[in-house]
Amino acid sequence: MKQYERAVQFGKEGTRGEPFDIADEGWIADYNDPYDFINILLYGKAIQKSNNVNFSYFNDPAYNKKMEAAAGLAGEERFKRYGELDLDLAKNGSPLAAWDNDNERDFFSARMGCQLYQPVYTMDIAAMCLRK
Repeated sequence: MKQYERAVQFGKEGTRGEPFDIADEGWIADYNDPYDFINILLYGKAIQKSNNVNFSYFNDPAYNKKMEAAAGLAGEERFKRYGELDLDLAKNGSPLAAWDNDNERDFFSARMGCQLYQPVYTMDIAAMCLRK
């Protein structure tokens, strides 16, 4: 096992051909859409020589087509198709192994109001106010 400083590790993982077997990574949504996980992390046609985030270097033409098809949809059909694709990838493609799911709790005094929870970024502190 080799350990690296975070920036070095990220650079090595993002370089195609760098010799490693497994890496411990996490991903936080930039916005509330499955594209930000499935396509960003697993779309094989986006693999380049360096600066990759598809650290599994997963590049399956059949799954690339499914990702392209799902990305072209909108609304409920988009979420349904991505849900099916997520299950298919986990069961049959297995490019990643999920090992953690964050669970956050926010506690406030009775004086705090205007709590606005944003599913991607969590509690919006700027929206909070004091109750009168």
